[in-house]
Amino acid sequence: MHRILTGEPDLGRLVGALHGIVTECLAKDPAGRPSARAILLRLLGGTQSSSTPETLLIAGARASASGTLLSAEPTRPVGEPPTRQVARPAAPGGERAGAGRRATAYAVAAAALFLGAATFLPWGRVGKLLGSITLPIDNADVAGLATQWGAITLVMAVAAMAVAVTDALTRRLSAAWAVVPGGVAAASMAVFWIRQDDLHSKHPSAGMLTADDLRELGTSFHVSISYGWYTAIALAAVLVVLSLVSLLVRRS
Repeated sequence: MHRILTGEPDLGRLVGALHGIVTECLAKDPAGRPSARAILLRLLGGTQSSSTPETLLIAGARASASGTLLSAEPTRPVGEPPTRQVARPAAPGGERAGAGRRATAYAVAAAALFLGAATFLPWGRVGKLLGSITLPIDNADVAGLATQWGAITLVMAVAAMAVAVTDALTRRLSAAWAVVPGGVAAASMAVFWIRQDDLHSKHPSAGMLTADDLRELGTSFHVSISYGWYTAIALAAVLVVLSLVSLLVRRS
């Protein structure tokens, strides 16, 4: 405040006629400062003799046509409150990026939804009895949700869908985080593929022996992977890929 009252302003960056105008506007004595009309006339290249608004407009038009119109940032008079900043609309490229991010998030949500639905499909099938005497039995389809690995996959699918929907609607969380539950779902199905003997069913169809029934009989058996498992593992892979794509889209 002391420098403003006693020192001279540093206008080293201003050149030409604008330097003189700003210097006069910053005079310590208010009486020595030019009027707003005089400043406008000088910026437009006119003179003090321009007395009417029509003459001022004509002078401004001539100055603009002749290239003598000075470009300067508008100054705020002393005592006038600062103007309110208005947010500029987003650039077209930013809108396209935002739309692409939301589209990817919705794709992640859709993949997670179908992954969760795939846990209700048959993931495996009990084969035939193996022992001293081979007895063929009816195949018993068992849904993935009947296994602990299918239950984990379902929970991870719901988590991935929640992450993607949150990103698309609130932008508080990146859909790229869906790669974590997606990877866990893929890992759970990989373990299920390794440990197929974990397949079981609490509600077998009439006349069918399930893995639980065979265990109670102490009989060895075969378990084959069904089409539902292949569908689920493919959806888990798609979910992971889409999550990584979402990360790239968000960074761009």
